[in-house]
Amino acid sequence: MVRLASWICRSSHYVAGHDQLDFISLAGLFELKLGAKRAKDIADLVELIKVNQSKLNVIRAHLQSTSPVYATEFDALIVQANEEL
Repeated sequence: MVRLASWICRSSHYVAGHDQLDFISLAGLFELKLGAKRAKDIADLVELIKVNQSKLNVIRAHLQSTSPVYATEFDALIVQANEEL
């Protein structure tokens, strides 16, 4: 729960305004789903890795800057995704 709580502290980055709606970035989505730790979220991440190969370095850099633990978990998911290709 500590990881999810740390994301919630930054949840102001993903808000709707009066005349605009900001969407979560792909890297932010990975951060959120890694924090949730649900099997469905992990499966979603594996599928997202498969179709976003060109963006993996950007996602990894974001995760490394916010949570090195998430970056390590992300690397393990990349291995899993590559095994399923």
